Amino acid sequence: MKEKILLVDDEAGLLEMIKTFLIREGYEQIECATTGAEAIRLVKQELFDLILLDVMLPDMNGFDVCQEMRKFTCRRSFSRREWLA
Repeated sequence: MKEKILLVDDEAGLLEMIKTFLIREGYEQIECATTGAEAIRLVKQELFDLILLDVMLPDMNGFDVCQEMRKFTCRRSFSRREWLA
C-alpha cells in the first residue's frame, strides 16, 4: 500500500511490533520517531496519511506534539489524514 504512516513512541519494542504488524498487512512506507521533536521534524518534511502518536513521550506529551503539528499542517490537505493521540 502507498499510504505513509508515522509511528511515534519512545518504546522501541512497541514501535517494532506495530511496524511489523503493518508490514504484514501490506503497508510499506512507515517512519518511526521516538521523541516529540523528531516527530515534528518529520511532519515538517513530508506528508503522512496516518500518524499514530503516543501520549507520553520523553521530551513532551503527545497532545502538545499534536498541537504543534497542527500549527503548520492545517494549511495542507487533510483529505486522507488521520490524527490519533
